[in-house]
Amino acid sequence: MNHSDIEGDDSFDKSPHVETDSGVEATSRPLASDDAAMTAKLLKPIPDYPVLGESVNRWSIANWNHLNQDKLHGPRFTCAGIEWNVLLFPRGTQNSGVVSIYLEPVPPADSDDDWYVCAQFALALANPRHPEVYLANPSHHRFTKSETDWGFSSLIDSRALTTPQPRYGSETIPLLDTEGTNGIDIIAYVRVFDDTATGVLWHNLMDYDSKQATGYIGLNNQGATCYLNSLLQSYFTTSIFRKLVYQIPTDGQGGVPRALQRMFYMMTTSPSPISTMELTKSFGWDSSDAFMQHDIQELNRILMDKLETAMKGSSIEGELNSIFVGKMKSYIKCINVPYESSRIEDFWDIQLNVEGLPNLESSFKNYVEIEMLEGENKYQANEEYGYQDAKKGVVFEQFPPVLHLQLKRFKYDFVVDDLVKIDDFYEFPDTIDLAPYIDEESPNKNENWTYKLHGVLVHQGSISNGHYYAMIKPNADGGWLKFDDDKVTKATTHQVFDENFGAPEPTPQQMARMSRAESQEYYIKRVTSAYMLVYYREQDLPTILPAASEVTIPEEIPAQIDAELKAREQAEQLRQEEMYYMPVRYITSNQMAAHTGFDLALDETNPKLYDQRLAGTAADPITVKTRKDAELSQCVKTVAADLQNPDNQFRLVPMMHRCNHTNRADRPFEDGMLSWSVAKVYNHVYIKKYDHMVVFVEEAAKELHNVAETAPEAWQSPEKFSWEQPLKLIESASDADAELVDIQENGTHKLIFIKYFDPISQEVRGITHATVLRDDTIQSLIPEVNAILGFDPSTELVAYEELSPSKIEPLDVEASFSKLDLDNGDIVTFEPANAPTVATGPYKSARDYYTFMFTRMHIMVSPWNGDEDSDVEPFDLWISTLDTYAQVAAQVAAQLEAQGEKVDPKYLRLYVRLPSAQGSQVYTLRSSHVLSQVFSRQMPVNSTLAFEYEVLPVPLVDYENLRRLEVVWVSNFSHSQPLEVLASRSATVGEIVNEKVIPQLNNGEPVDISNLLVWVGNDNRFSEFLKPSSSLESIQEGADTIYMGIFPVEVYCLAANDMYKRFAPTDSELVKPTEASGDGEVDAVNAELEVAEKHINQVNILPLYHFQKSLNYRHGIPFIFPIYPDETFADIKARLQSRLGMGQQAFSKVKVALTEGTRGSYLEDDDAVVYDQLKKIAETHDASIALDHPDRSTRKPNVFDRGITIK
Repeated sequence: MNHSDIEGDDSFDKSPHVETDSGVEATSRPLASDDAAMTAKLLKPIPDYPVLGESVNRWSIANWNHLNQDKLHGPRFTCAGIEWNVLLFPRGTQNSGVVSIYLEPVPPADSDDDWYVCAQFALALANPRHPEVYLANPSHHRFTKSETDWGFSSLIDSRALTTPQPRYGSETIPLLDTEGTNGIDIIAYVRVFDDTATGVLWHNLMDYDSKQATGYIGLNNQGATCYLNSLLQSYFTTSIFRKLVYQIPTDGQGGVPRALQRMFYMMTTSPSPISTMELTKSFGWDSSDAFMQHDIQELNRILMDKLETAMKGSSIEGELNSIFVGKMKSYIKCINVPYESSRIEDFWDIQLNVEGLPNLESSFKNYVEIEMLEGENKYQANEEYGYQDAKKGVVFEQFPPVLHLQLKRFKYDFVVDDLVKIDDFYEFPDTIDLAPYIDEESPNKNENWTYKLHGVLVHQGSISNGHYYAMIKPNADGGWLKFDDDKVTKATTHQVFDENFGAPEPTPQQMARMSRAESQEYYIKRVTSAYMLVYYREQDLPTILPAASEVTIPEEIPAQIDAELKAREQAEQLRQEEMYYMPVRYITSNQMAAHTGFDLALDETNPKLYDQRLAGTAADPITVKTRKDAELSQCVKTVAADLQNPDNQFRLVPMMHRCNHTNRADRPFEDGMLSWSVAKVYNHVYIKKYDHMVVFVEEAAKELHNVAETAPEAWQSPEKFSWEQPLKLIESASDADAELVDIQENGTHKLIFIKYFDPISQEVRGITHATVLRDDTIQSLIPEVNAILGFDPSTELVAYEELSPSKIEPLDVEASFSKLDLDNGDIVTFEPANAPTVATGPYKSARDYYTFMFTRMHIMVSPWNGDEDSDVEPFDLWISTLDTYAQVAAQVAAQLEAQGEKVDPKYLRLYVRLPSAQGSQVYTLRSSHVLSQVFSRQMPVNSTLAFEYEVLPVPLVDYENLRRLEVVWVSNFSHSQPLEVLASRSATVGEIVNEKVIPQLNNGEPVDISNLLVWVGNDNRFSEFLKPSSSLESIQEGADTIYMGIFPVEVYCLAANDMYKRFAPTDSELVKPTEASGDGEVDAVNAELEVAEKHINQVNILPLYHFQKSLNYRHGIPFIFPIYPDETFADIKARLQSRLGMGQQAFSKVKVALTEGTRGSYLEDDDAVVYDQLKKIAETHDASIALDHPDRSTRKPNVFDRGITIK
């Protein structure tokens, strides 16, 4: 049985009352005998859905106690041409002691599988003799052939039928007619709707096809990307924008434009919802970004910036502006003189206030509202007119064809220290005329500025737990669609408008009168509201929504996607093949000769040493895909065919992974294994955790002794050595009579591999393998090695064992292999004894070479910050993590000189640009650094690090003793002068003031610094005062800014209380200014100095900072502010206004707060004595004054904890 999720709602359990003026419907209780009143109360109208039929059916049960059946059908009745039943389970569906009741339609005999009927209904139990006593529960359902009944599984406990309850209408009469025959009436109220308008009324959307129903598909939610999905659907349905995106030149490259093109193509052609993951990856987002809800306006703007950048230099540059950008004029116009100051700016969207405003029209009026500048807040026009009364405001010059309106539904609440949502009722129209907001003097004033609504982006829920979806009208004459993540459905105008206005907040009394269903319905309505509106200019509709044939998709996009689909199919095919095949990798003498690194060949299982750039070269093992069930003998045949050697001239030796992370040849496969399957051999021989199936092909003809016999007697010295002769000799070695020597685990012979370090070419290469007796000495190999290398047999060679990449050990050539503990697969590297003297490069020995190969790192060097004026092309270098800064600088200078830029390496400053979640971080290398202090000793050779260089005017060592300071000279807190100071770290603050700062002020004229205040700000908060004797080294490196200015009051208060030392000696602690200073006119300063002198022992000096909405989003210049005893908040505001240099109108918008740590409260009582409040705070916390007002600088605070980025 199916049942409604509303069980025992008790819709009429509240006392009767009437409707209120709040828009919230009140509950009333009609009689069960009044069918019309009951129907009206129980079955609420559903706007935009026509009623097909309505019926009330009463089933009278004479005696409830005589109902012996577990399930009963009531009398059939007809509604909207369909027959209906009421199903009754007197003891519940599970004999659970409850009454279960359901409504059931009877599908017509000729109905198909898609048959359905949408019905709103209520089922009631009523006392037949007392119509005021009843229980009625409403519900609704989309009945289908798979869901043929719906109702209430626990309508009421069976025992409650005979128990009077006030909520059923009486304190003395029960539902069951106990006065008579225990009868009861079951009443069904049914209303059937026509849902052809949308086709989804009460649809569970389980088997719903968005494409078939609407022509559009949805977007999958990655976690919390519903806000992004809404915006993307809005852009996609704005056809002119989609058309423009397709025209962006991408040259087949990735990035945001290409990902957006591909996504739009998939949204056009895919039959089912698609993922946005490719697009968010192009943003540079990781999985954590997908689970964060970002500011839609911020995302919108950054996305447009990315697309604008991609369009630069193309035929469509600037076209985005023609779609989305309007112009507004900010002005200040004098009232009594002919003077106006104005500035015209572009806008991409308009942010409109919602709080306290009823509708969109009022928000526009609020936006262009005029502010009067008069009285103390007069406007200074120019030298001719001076201070004048003026009007300040904004007006629009023109609106764009596609107008984005951001409704400010979210605000920062200082009390809870978090964002909150504004759920107030707020209307927006289908059509709006914006002509009243166009500048009267604009040449566009008389044009048609009527706009039609085409998009409503909706937020449902709270700020921390909400959902986003979009209502969009994709065509000029079509209907509305709801885009809700992966589902797209048709929508009614009521759903678009009325359901997204929000709702007024009810009073507690109104809430108390609501039933559970009514309060739930109201809550959903209140928290569901539009936060962004998209309007199209009516006269531009044909251009904004061109025909589908005009939106041309670039040919390469479907071609690329088809290629990707084929690649996926091939990948799947390969995956299937992996079930039956496995790769077998072969190393021959050719790979040894081409390999210049560790082991015998490239090894992709070692990520730090594997060089991807060499993949597929001669140094890479030969890979053959082999069936897992093939016999090992088949591998032998494959090699024989490739080498064109009979299979008795070679054998396969497994390469095993040793515990020191090296790969070495082991004993040859046993003959009995030739009949084993490849899979069995792999599982038996190899360590699956580390090893691929790699084998060395041991060729008898290429064994050291056999090759040496064929070497010509044309000798040369190591200084004349070239690899050409020995490599050709080994490659061409062929001897049909050569035999393979038996090698057993504890046998007399061992398989050893030989390498040679050439000090001339500065590289190590493999020569060949040697089969040696355990008791042979290393010396016994030297004559034959000399022969292959073309050296005189008497040439002295020294030897090393390549134990591991980090361990290269010298060998005593007179010692035997057994004494040196050399076993199968070990590698011996030879070099001339005079290698250190003949070496032509930095590696004087094989050990030097191996050390470099182990510690090498690849870097790409370019000018600092991509200096466009530099003629130097970026270049790459291999350096060692053991290099000193001087060594790296010398190599960089050598490369620069090769490009024609001669630079002394001592003047080079090097930076490392490291990738990070925010894009990249720059790390400055110091002259004292060894790279291993910055990087791990072994870096992955596949990675390439970005180095940048800067040529300094002085040697780096001297430069590092200097410190760059950001100094701000504060004339007043509305006007400041940033200065950049470069000073020695040993300098004092006094020296910096006199030698670096004062010369930059007033054209170098002397400045009286007896009232100079110097302080440090960090993250826009006051940090500490600086004394003249303070050394630069004592100031934290992380300190943002040093502030300086002439502040007589503050300096006096501090100095008199031994909290500060003046920068110039004075005869008195109290130094009055003789001319205007940084904190107001002379008279005002002197007047405050008198107050300060009177209360000098009681003055409370507080840090002060500025913020916007949240204490975490600070801005402006932090400073200090004295609070005096008996001073009211009104007095403090007057002094603050003077300090800030603000007019009355501007200062009226500043909120003053008193903060304790991370919390605070606004000061609002003008008569309050703040000094007394501070006494209470001082007992437990440090107090500060915080000024809440907008940041007028170019840096805008982000309203979310984590900024949004598209990298």
